[in-house]
Amino acid sequence: MLVQIKNYLALIILASCMGGCLSTTSPTKLEDVSQSTLSYSEDLCKGTALTDSPFGNSSTGGDGLTAQTAYLICSAQQFNNIGSSSAYWTKHFVLLQNINMINYTALTYNKIGNSTTPFTGVLNGNNKRLVNLTVSSPSTNYVGVFGALGANGVVKNLQLFNIMIVGLDYVGILVGENQGGEIRNVAITAPYVSGAGDYVGGWGGRNSLGDIYNSSVTFTTGSMSLTGYSNVGGLVGKMDYGLLQDSSVVGIGVQSTTNYAGGLVGANESGAQIRSSYAKFTNGVIGGGDYIGGVVGYNNGLVYKSYVDLANVTGDESVGGVVGRNDAGLVQESYAKATVKVNGRTDIGGGIGYNVTGTVLSSYAEALLVSGTSDNIGGLV
Repeated sequence: MLVQIKNYLALIILASCMGGCLSTTSPTKLEDVSQSTLSYSEDLCKGTALTDSPFGNSSTGGDGLTAQTAYLICSAQQFNNIGSSSAYWTKHFVLLQNINMINYTALTYNKIGNSTTPFTGVLNGNNKRLVNLTVSSPSTNYVGVFGALGANGVVKNLQLFNIMIVGLDYVGILVGENQGGEIRNVAITAPYVSGAGDYVGGWGGRNSLGDIYNSSVTFTTGSMSLTGYSNVGGLVGKMDYGLLQDSSVVGIGVQSTTNYAGGLVGANESGAQIRSSYAKFTNGVIGGGDYIGGVVGYNNGLVYKSYVDLANVTGDESVGGVVGRNDAGLVQESYAKATVKVNGRTDIGGGIGYNVTGTVLSSYAEALLVSGTSDNIGGLV
């Protein structure tokens, strides 16, 4: 069955809200957390500061206890020292110049934080670059520059360039899993990211109770930008009770072997929120199973003012240009743009593949060709 849509069509669905509807009030950005007003100069990275161990000011008063006495990072060795001991994972750090990690591999790079002892300190990138790091560990979980970020942990004002990450489960360029921390103003440029298992994302594999603001991922090469087995997303593989806001991903496409794949997030569950974010792919979102969406594969939370611009969305069951399956979630003022084709077997929609007691307001799909080989094929739902 083929359904072709030539014009903009508004999609408004008011479900029964048997379990109680999420608020449709236009959400507002949360107040910024306190940001340090300290000014850090590259001039501090001279002389012994480049070789001081473990950090640039370890012998001159730095103790990492506060933003004022943060440990200073002047070299690749000093950055690698952060992950060398969990004793450092509660401290404050500041990058003072661009850091080139070209000489480090999966065998020599010390991931910062792990699943049982996540990083709960503060890393202020000071708008500097961390570049040329390759961590290829196909049989390892929690793979990224950070293995795991915990409650009260903060990573901000950081640029990652030419970072390649390969792992098993919980795989992301910045972090394998965010367990309640905050990421703000992080820009990533990378060839691709790949996980052989579950929870794979451009920014992070899983975000649980964490907040992500004003962050981006730009993929530069590869036949597909991001690949994984399930719970695969251009920014985050799976969101639980967290917030993704004012963020974006650009690249070739996202591909999952089985279920839960989305341009932004594979599965947005348990009241998680996606606000004012977008994905743009030259190819699209390709899933080998169910719950595949241009923006989100599976939604049980909020998708607000978010959109996707791509060529194709393909899966088996519950496939949608915006959301594959909207299960008691809210999709508001969101859309799929210039999609060539949404294709699958059953429950295929240009906007929403399958809406289950969910609410969709003021959302639309543009210029779609929708096709399916079985039942329940719709231009919008």
